[in-house]
Amino acid sequence: MSTQEMDGVRSFGASNSFVEDLPQPVEGNMQEDTPESVRNSVIEPRVGMEFDSLQQVIEFYKHYAYSKGFATMTRNSRKKKGFSETSYVNLKCNREGKYSSSVDDPSKKRSTIKNACEAGIKASMDITDKKWRILSFIEDHNHELSPSKSRHFAAFRHISTDTRRRLLINDNAGVRINSSIKASVVEAGGYENVTYNQRDVRNFLEKERRLKCKEGDGQALHDYFVRMQAKNSNFYHALDLDDELRVRNVFWVDARSRAAYESFNDVITFDTTYLTNKYDMSIRPFYWN
Repeated sequence: MSTQEMDGVRSFGASNSFVEDLPQPVEGNMQEDTPESVRNSVIEPRVGMEFDSLQQVIEFYKHYAYSKGFATMTRNSRKKKGFSETSYVNLKCNREGKYSSSVDDPSKKRSTIKNACEAGIKASMDITDKKWRILSFIEDHNHELSPSKSRHFAAFRHISTDTRRRLLINDNAGVRINSSIKASVVEAGGYENVTYNQRDVRNFLEKERRLKCKEGDGQALHDYFVRMQAKNSNFYHALDLDDELRVRNVFWVDARSRAAYESFNDVITFDTTYLTNKYDMSIRPFYWN
């Protein structure tokens, strides 16, 4: 990585920018192999630093935040009049701002991480050369930083492609999620090297299951619902399709159950695991009296 020093400010070029020298995030998250390498190689922001794109600015500050132990957010951005491209961005610590609740009862107010932290950078693009430059940098935070916990922040959590593949193989084989996670932890060399949590794994597998459907099942299910509704107009159903017209979510309720619910209103069971592995799909039946 080559840099130029101009009046105490480092400038980074297109082909050898700071961002390109670091392990790149996948889908907005830090990769699994970055903990110490990123922490030890990050350069602190300085006014005048130059970048080739807005994405480079964002990734630069994200890597810096990871090394220091805080997460980032985009406070605001704007475009110059007459231009379609973003020309200004204000990146802040994600604890910036204050939370105000309309609930009077203190016991019912939800917890918040917001504490008006002012740390962050502002950067803008020069329309003459299309270069992005840091305008200001506030380094100090009004809260403790936790570099060792960076991998737990939502912005930095990530399940690698190889791990996703193994999780899917195990799931298709009927292996319980907890067992798959334990195996992944052992393979990674311990929890300190894992950049995802159990919820991330469950969300990933749940999404994959929703997108799976045996050939002809969607049409057969729709035809069945149509027949049921033809027999009784109080039978209700709804099919939620994704962008590729694949069944994503299904909901149905028969006439008898609707009538019973009008009288009792109590849902007594909400099963989220029924037939999960047997047919690669999650069915969530409601039971009521």
